[in-house]
Amino acid sequence: MHRLCLTLSLAAALAGVAPASLAAKKCPEPQVFAPGVISRPGNNWESRLTLSPDRSVALWTVGNFFAGEQLTILMSHATKQGWSEPVVASFSGTYSDVDTVFSPDGKTVYFSSLRPVTAGGEPRADFDLWRVSVTSNGFGTPVHLAGPSTDANELYPSIDRHGNLYFGSDRDAQWDVWRSARQANGTFSTASKLSTAVNTDDYWEFNPEISPNGKTLLFVSLLRPEGYGWGDIYRTNLRSDGFTPAANLGPCVNSNADDYHPTMLWDEGELIYLRNFIEDPDWYPDFFIIPVDLD
Repeated sequence: MHRLCLTLSLAAALAGVAPASLAAKKCPEPQVFAPGVISRPGNNWESRLTLSPDRSVALWTVGNFFAGEQLTILMSHATKQGWSEPVVASFSGTYSDVDTVFSPDGKTVYFSSLRPVTAGGEPRADFDLWRVSVTSNGFGTPVHLAGPSTDANELYPSIDRHGNLYFGSDRDAQWDVWRSARQANGTFSTASKLSTAVNTDDYWEFNPEISPNGKTLLFVSLLRPEGYGWGDIYRTNLRSDGFTPAANLGPCVNSNADDYHPTMLWDEGELIYLRNFIEDPDWYPDFFIIPVDLD
């Protein structure tokens, strides 16, 4: 949840100028995704969208965490007429929940929450990782992921088909991308921080989006010198010897605004992400979609 991240530490001034050769490249125009239904006008503060593998169900979060609002997960179904009117997902609505993502097989949804680990307890002060099964009737009972969760924040989970769970955490006093492995018994291991090919000492990295095959990772970093705006989306590839040095996705995706919360439709070659013009008091984040060639 990128907006939450910005409240947890002071951010530096906006920096970075696009190279002229890249700025001149003709880019497809990003389109608002599902306007009026999922991307709604006004102060809704939508965040992190996920689509089921068959593209029949959309989950995302609404709520302005800065203003003390509860974060609630909404759900919409694809119909012949378009996306249905959103409803609150059955596993959400009581505590602040955010950053849903479907597993590649569509059988599980992972998310972050302030809900108490023990039923009836007090809400947590930090976000932990959870999962919930997708059933024929909707969703099962959420299960806490104890292995990768700590007393710091764990946000924006993403999982590949091998069971490698990526997420952002501020456990080292700044935001970095971490990874936990699913064990034979279905639980998840304690997490390890990704290498300096992804994480840096000077900038924040979070919002990881891993491909189903585990070979391509998208993530967001703030205010890197080569960036185009506040937050930019980067990509890296996993090789036999680790991740390749991260590369900015360029000006066709990133802008002089804040671009974050990537959701890649891997089969379609399309990227859904949030864009927020922070300095414009009349602008609220919306989801945009754009074709992206990651080959």
